Amino acid sequence: MDQDPRPRPAIATFFGLVSLLWAVVMLGWVLVVVGFAAIIGAGSWLGGPVVGFVGTAVGLIIAVYCVLSSLLSFLLLWAGWLILRGDPRGVSLLRLWAWISVISDTLTLLFSGGIAATSWGGLLYAVAVLYFTRPLEIDSRWVPPGSRNPYGAKPKFTGDPDF
Repeated sequence: MDQDPRPRPAIATFFGLVSLLWAVVMLGWVLVVVGFAAIIGAGSWLGGPVVGFVGTAVGLIIAVYCVLSSLLSFLLLWAGWLILRGDPRGVSLLRLWAWISVISDTLTLLFSGGIAATSWGGLLYAVAVLYFTRPLEIDSRWVPPGSRNPYGAKPKFTGDPDF
């Protein structure tokens, strides 16, 4: 198998490693929160049927949020894995994760009153990903050997030079 003479950009390696680490941390956090939601849902029935219904509803909402959050974590894990394998598609997946994460973390911070520490960390990481990976996404030098440039040829200037 031929090795590409152009190495993967160092920033891509950094984001690949941090993505894997952040995905594992977030999956662990999801397990903790789901356990807490189950305790709230089951324990709330000790306060009577109305409190039990409200507690169960809150627990289910938290559980649904955690399932969606874990799907985002798996997307981040897959993007990090692709980046570390040298596949430029990983950067596009990482940017997709970042945009979704910006929206979900912003909503989480709004609903939590700004006290969700993991959302602040996710939001900061997503903004850093969007800021630093844009040149990697459009960099046509980082293309696997034997594949055509997915970004197309560089446009040629054909217009009026005084325009």
